[in-house]
Amino acid sequence: HSKTFLLTLLNLYKSFLSFLGNLSNIFLGIYSKLSFHLLIILHYIIKKHSNYFNIISLINIFAAMKNLILIFSIFLISFTGQSQKFEFDFLSSSLDETILKDHQYIKSHFLGTDVARKVKLVDLAYKWEDPPTPTRSTPLIKIEKQPIYFALKKVISPKFYKKKIKEQAITKDQAIEQIIEILDIALMIRYQDTEQFESILRDLDNGDQVVDIFKNQIELIYF
Repeated sequence: HSKTFLLTLLNLYKSFLSFLGNLSNIFLGIYSKLSFHLLIILHYIIKKHSNYFNIISLINIFAAMKNLILIFSIFLISFTGQSQKFEFDFLSSSLDETILKDHQYIKSHFLGTDVARKVKLVDLAYKWEDPPTPTRSTPLIKIEKQPIYFALKKVISPKFYKKKIKEQAITKDQAIEQIIEILDIALMIRYQDTEQFESILRDLDNGDQVVDIFKNQIELIYF
């Protein structure tokens, strides 16, 4: 009778491993470690209480515990994604404003000229025009690394810092320093590997989250 339990458990665990194979690497790492402990627990249950469990109850226990592990793993992944550090190279050359000499018009910003110039640099770095073609008479605006660009728009928008200054949550000078720091980072990471960083930015809802990510979850490497 005990052999039947073990064979059933083995088949269930094989199905479980197959399920794990479809998960991402990070999810697999967390889930597989927890499933190992689940197997130990089930083995203990069978050994100590085999007289009280039949195959159906064993399956139910396994399914319930697997669901708990799934929920817990998703929570851990979510927490890790929000707290992880992203490392990028500090590239001072990306902050060169020489290119602005070729652009007579720079849209003003209520935080001043320095911020307006940084915003223009970001636009030049992340946006470009696809020229007209024989089948299209007007140019198309292309945006590279859209999650980064549209995240920046949440703090570039004048209403974001105007509201904070009005509520005395931050002074104007602090706002200028903060947004320039964020825009400088955006300029420096333009041509670096930002795939994982972009996946985090896609889930942000407001400017406060953008500020938090850029100020607290990015580490610039000086070399």
